[in-house]
Amino acid sequence: MQPRRLFLKESLTFIELALIMVIIGIIAAVVIPRVGRSGLFEKYEVYTAAHQVAADLRLTQRLAVTNFTQHQLLFFNNYTNYVLQRGATNVSVVKNVSNMVAGDTNATFNTDGSLANAADLFFNYSLAGYNYSVSVKKATGRVKVQ
Repeated sequence: MQPRRLFLKESLTFIELALIMVIIGIIAAVVIPRVGRSGLFEKYEVYTAAHQVAADLRLTQRLAVTNFTQHQLLFFNNYTNYVLQRGATNVSVVKNVSNMVAGDTNATFNTDGSLANAADLFFNYSLAGYNYSVSVKKATGRVKVQ
């Protein structure tokens, strides 16, 4: 009498796995270039840059209110870098932001959260037809991304 097999062959062979990987590779080769041409990466890059600066503007405002001293966000190197300052002292590391095409050179917040600058501030970001604008209202210090 022969021993009975306890399990059946239910796994994939190496050739079957290789064939699946080739099919996935072909699909990826067709799909990925289409996603790249759609402008999805450019839109995300501009969106991220605008929202990063807006978040740091809000942080600068909160620090000014919390610490009862003026704080500012200072842009330099053609708007590609900025730093958060309290007086002349850097509070944060120098941050790098791309795709800023126009804007003010600094945003200074008073201890009540309003802007110390002469007028409302605007920072514009653009790449491949995608545009975002960060605005700061003088009276209230409200930061808004559009």
